[in-house]
Amino acid sequence: MEFRLPGRSFWVGERIEGTLVITPSQDFRARSLLVELARVEVVTRESGNSSETVVASEMVEESPRYESGSVREYAFAIAMPASAGPCLETDQTYVAWRLRAVAKRRMGFDPKLQLLLNAYNGPKTAEG
Repeated sequence: MEFRLPGRSFWVGERIEGTLVITPSQDFRARSLLVELARVEVVTRESGNSSETVVASEMVEESPRYESGSVREYAFAIAMPASAGPCLETDQTYVAWRLRAVAKRRMGFDPKLQLLLNAYNGPKTAEG
């Protein structure tokens, strides 16, 4: 699996538009194929707490079947919520954003693709 995106940096409230490309190495069926945007928070101090919250999800295909070596492309658009916070890192914590594709299967391993994104909440300049 592969994401094709115009970049990896986005502003809160912006739509993330791209293509998910799947080229399976073996035949398989899935219940659904999803693209998700998740916020990941990790506290690294003593307690080591972490959480992941899916804030947006788009089903790109229901009940897909894949054949080895075939190429399937799925266009998607998912919005970074306007209320989302930016990526940040301190000595004891960090917040990150992940774009994820998940092929949900009835039995066995659910193939996943994850890509870290940069999220900004400052003013957008003419260059960016």
